Amino acid sequence: MAKGLIRIVLDILKPHEPTLPHFAKFLSEVSGVEGVNVTLMEIDKETENIKVKGVYLVAAWDYLLPDLKKEHKTFFETGFDYETIKKTKIPITIIQSTNDPYLDFDKAKILAKKIGAKFIPVKNAGHFMERNGYKQFPLLQKLVLS
Repeated sequence: MAKGLIRIVLDILKPHEPTLPHFAKFLSEVSGVEGVNVTLMEIDKETENIKVKGVYLVAAWDYLLPDLKKEHKTFFETGFDYETIKKTKIPITIIQSTNDPYLDFDKAKILAKKIGAKFIPVKNAGHFMERNGYKQFPLLQKLVLS
C-alpha cells in the first residue's frame, strides 16, 4: 500500500464557494489521494424544494467501525430510524462488494432489508477504489442515468 493520504471524508455545512463538485475534484487530484467522500450536512433554504428521485449507497454500513469511532461518532449517537427511511418512498439502492476489506457484506444485505432498499452485490470489487479497478464506475453511472 502506498504511503500517504488514501481517502478524504468531508462533512460539509452550507457550501457556497467553491462549489462542492469543484472542491471535491480539486482534492481528488492531490498527490496520494485515491478518492474523496463528501457528506452534505445541511441543505440551504434555497434548495429545500429539490425532489430526490433516488439514493445510491455504495459500500454502505450502519454500524460503528472500530477504526473510525471518533470520526463517525455523531452518526451513531441516536441510531437510525429505519422505519422513517422506509416511509420516504424514495427508491434506495445499495451497491456492495462481496469482498470489501472494511465492510461486512452480510450486514449490508441486512441494512438493505431494514430500509427497504434494492441490494446489488458486485463480485470482488474491494472497496470500489482505484486500486480495486474503480477509476470509473459504469454500473453506478448506468443506474443513475436510467
